[in-house]
Formats: sequence, structure tokens, C-alpha cells
Amino acid sequence: MNYRTKLWSQEECGNALKKILPYIDILSAGILDAKYLMGIELQEYTLENVYAEILKGYPNIEVIYSTNRTVYTSEHNSLVGNIYRKGRLTTSKLFDIPNIIDRVGGGDAFTAGVLHKYVTAQDEDDIELINFATAASVLKHTISGDMSLFSFREVEEFVKHTSNEISR
Repeated sequence: MNYRTKLWSQEECGNALKKILPYIDILSAGILDAKYLMGIELQEYTLENVYAEILKGYPNIEVIYSTNRTVYTSEHNSLVGNIYRKGRLTTSKLFDIPNIIDRVGGGDAFTAGVLHKYVTAQDEDDIELINFATAASVLKHTISGDMSLFSFREVEEFVKHTSNEISR
């Protein structure tokens, strides 16, 4: 889900999404997407509750993923990724991004990381998948433009470093 207010209303978007959700396997969605686009109403909005509720209506979905960002300043954020698969929520390590160059494309890099790891290593532990995807997004934040220029190996190396330092 990638709702844009300039393209359509929440109701129009929600109606369109509900038509295609029965046909998808992998879904990018957060709590606000579920609440405002899918009309999910819960007593407590946690990712686990929301994702479990989505799967009640769309059991065809195998994977749901999202990020949570904390904004300290426009140039300093932290980011974690989440993946829900087989009834279990897995959250990445916390990545600090102290010197953001450009956020545009960060979500696309995250999705690319999820899809790459899901397709190439389906049996891999979810923590490795979500750490890789989140790292791909974090690295994208360090360059200008809306396209990530980092290789698979560079992202993997970055995941291994605990200090968030980029090694090139």
C-alpha cells in the first residue's frame, strides 16, 4: 500500500485495494494503512493485532512488512523494519541514520530488500531478511536521488557492522 493524497481519496484507494488484496502474496502495510484504507477497527492497534486481522480477511497473504521511523530532525532518523510471516512478527535491529542525504527512495529500497531476500532465500530466518531490507533502506538514505546504488554484498556487509558505519 502506498497511498498518495494527490492521487485519490482514502475511500477510493481502499476500495481499489480491497479488490486486489485477494490476489496478492506479499503486502506492504502499516497500522495507518489498515485503519484508514482497509477500515480495520481494533481495541488495540499493534502490528501483531493489525496483521493478524488482515490475514483473517485475506488468508492468501504470506508476508506483511513495514517500517517504523523515529524522526529526531530532518537529517537524523532511526529506522526499524517489521515482517509478519507464519503468525510471527519479527523486527529488525534499530538502525540510526545520523546524516540523511535524501529520504526519497528509502521505501523502495526497503521493498526491494524484502523481495530480494524473500525470493532468493525463502527458508532463511526472518531476522536476516528484515535486517537486510532495513539496511538497504538505511543505505539509500546516504545518497542523493531516488535510486539505491548499493550492491547485495554492500548491504550484507553493512548489516554485519554494528556501528552503522558504511564501508566502501
